[in-house]
Amino acid sequence: MTREALGRLYFGWLYDRVVREPRESPLGYVYVCNLMHQIKFDDRTPNDDNRSADGRELRRLFLIESQFQEDQYTEWLAEPATIFEVIVGLCLRADFQTELGDPWWFKQFMIHLNIDQYYNSVFTDRDSLKIEKILKRFNERTYSQNGHGGLFPLKHTARDQRGVELWYQMAEFLRENRLF
Repeated sequence: MTREALGRLYFGWLYDRVVREPRESPLGYVYVCNLMHQIKFDDRTPNDDNRSADGRELRRLFLIESQFQEDQYTEWLAEPATIFEVIVGLCLRADFQTELGDPWWFKQFMIHLNIDQYYNSVFTDRDSLKIEKILKRFNERTYSQNGHGGLFPLKHTARDQRGVELWYQMAEFLRENRLF
């Protein structure tokens, strides 16, 4: 199987885990997710390399579920995680804590990033630039101190969320919103 074909299958597998609408649906998020999947996740914040590892681990799970031999894809398994992979991984982690469902969490993350309105049916090339700017703000941690513009916005926090690893941002968000 070519690397390109594997990539398409994997993207579809990821997408189907977190989006309720079929890929071809006007209310789907194929274009947005594809953009997220093209951008490597910046894991420079201490311990966010664990979120990258979660993202890469999804590749292994995909290979296992698809009955592909891992040893044939070692280079692919080692590549840096994408924003989409990290977000899917966080959906799985958040769902484990709350049992609200991976698609529910994905929709919340889309809302928090302010990209939930970019459905397939309304997506334009100009939207790509807007979304890339939003994803850059998330990836470079240039959102607000209380996490607004990131995945886990808070009403009250004593810490600047831009320097807090995503795992602890999630924990504080779950606690503040009584989601566990």
